[in-house]
Amino acid sequence: MGGVNISCGSFQGEDKSATAIETVLEEAVGQSGSAEAKEVFAGIMQSMEQAEDHILIWPREARTLIPPLRAYRDRIGIDAGSHDPRLYCLIDFIKACETADVEVEPVVVVW
Repeated sequence: MGGVNISCGSFQGEDKSATAIETVLEEAVGQSGSAEAKEVFAGIMQSMEQAEDHILIWPREARTLIPPLRAYRDRIGIDAGSHDPRLYCLIDFIKACETADVEVEPVVVVW
């Protein structure tokens, strides 16, 4: 997967900010998320494998991802430099999930 963009409703992430989304999902949710978050993670990963150029993350799923993404951001923020692609991804991924929760629109991940 090349450069990946993320958006949701009125929110448009920075160009290619979600390129590290697979790593972020694996490290934030796959390794330490709740059972519900891990189910969402598995569904997203399956969708990514099957999709041609984009996936949708529905508002309920996005809401489930917010706590493990925030916790992960707090954990890696201490060790990672400001140019770390995971942090770049997290900023926009969390904002997209928060927007999905408020605006009841799906998060769109496009590559």
